[in-house]
Amino acid sequence: MSRILLFIIILSIPSTVVYAVMSKMTIALTKAEVVSDQKYLNASVRISRFTTEPYFTFDMTFVVLQKLNDLSLQVRHLVWLAGRENVFFDVTVDLCSFYKRPNHSILKLVFEEIKKHGPVPTSCPIFPKRFVYSNISLNKIRIPPYIPETRFQMVINAWTGSKQGNVVIYEGRWFGRLKKIVRSNE
Repeated sequence: MSRILLFIIILSIPSTVVYAVMSKMTIALTKAEVVSDQKYLNASVRISRFTTEPYFTFDMTFVVLQKLNDLSLQVRHLVWLAGRENVFFDVTVDLCSFYKRPNHSILKLVFEEIKKHGPVPTSCPIFPKRFVYSNISLNKIRIPPYIPETRFQMVINAWTGSKQGNVVIYEGRWFGRLKKIVRSNE
């Protein structure tokens, strides 16, 4: 008798289909402008955009023209919130030390992704050489969920020290959007 009652109860439960909705924040690069001091370095970048994931990739080439020592890197991330430009982070690192031991969490995320696409220096000095990084996508970088969708600009400057003073060898402005991508398992 209890088996029949259990069978009737199971049949009376309506079937329910559960769909999971997941979202993740992704980076969508729209433009990059790079300038380099032709005495020390030739730098170029090319962005390719797609309508499906990975949505964009970029290629970078750096041709080091003479031995580089005492390198510094400044990265400034600007976001637009409430109609105003805001500095999300602004960090300057000794690039030679960073190559040996990447210690800044946000820069390390990008650095680790770039390392997958070509050889990176591991220390200074950096001798004349061509460095090519192809088909880089930043989709695997985990962006904290509390960061809002917004336009951004990343300003990247690199310089080398000398007896005459610091010489800016690279200036880059990278533009894009942080976008939330929503997916369901339907």
